[in-house]
Amino acid sequence: MNITLTGVIEREDDMYVALCPEIGVASQGYSVGEARANLIEALELFFECAGDAEIKHSLPAKSHDPSQPTLSDQLAKAVARIDRLVNASEVYLTPIEVTHNRKI
Repeated sequence: MNITLTGVIEREDDMYVALCPEIGVASQGYSVGEARANLIEALELFFECAGDAEIKHSLPAKSHDPSQPTLSDQLAKAVARIDRLVNASEVYLTPIEVTHNRKI
């Protein structure tokens, strides 16, 4: 099964930090491409190792449950965090496609 999530990649000193705000998984690399690839690997490991309940809780709901934040709420939070970064000179948003074998 493939799922498309969001990758937020920002430069921090001589490295790039990659975050998937929907899941809360992060990674890093020495280039944007390396940080993105490492984030995909970290997300694949998350889906491989996390329990079903944790995965269901982390993924955006297919139908909106008012008690859960929407994907747009989560992304707005991520963008607000980026806006607060004083030294962020480079920020990239990228779709991240992850393959996993879990039934969700």
